[in-house]
Amino acid sequence: MMSGVRIAQPPGPLAVSSTNPRYFSAAAAPEEAVYLTGSHVNNYSAGEPSFDSLEPARYAMGNTRGIAEQINLITMLPRTDLSSTGFALSNPGTEYLILQHTETADPFTVALTPGQYAVEWHSLPSRDTVPGAALTIPDDSKINISAPSEIAGPAVMHLRRISS
Repeated sequence: MMSGVRIAQPPGPLAVSSTNPRYFSAAAAPEEAVYLTGSHVNNYSAGEPSFDSLEPARYAMGNTRGIAEQINLITMLPRTDLSSTGFALSNPGTEYLILQHTETADPFTVALTPGQYAVEWHSLPSRDTVPGAALTIPDDSKINISAPSEIAGPAVMHLRRISS
């Protein structure tokens, strides 16, 4: 019971935990409560998943937040047609964010509005940021780009217009 409300026990192998109605436990092991979220089960009380196994996800969220704080995200839209990688956020003519998702530094093409752009590269595995040389785009044709040698593995290229 919780606040005078009686909680009906569901049929099947799981029952609502007597200590916390947000958790469930098997009738055979009521001391091992699990929290059901979506379509999977997390048994946090047993230390699963381990803290270390979630470290890559924490890094990814940190990388995402760090980049989001540097860009004008509200003005950018996903664009699969601007880069041969198929992964770009764009505010055309102003700012671009392009993901080079391969493990090797394969060259890729991008279609940018003419102008001069400041370039930064963010390595996803090392989390390092490396400035690139300013990039001048003379016309609407696509250009080939490769990550600098200091960037290994998947990377994000950030371009911000600095002049027409």
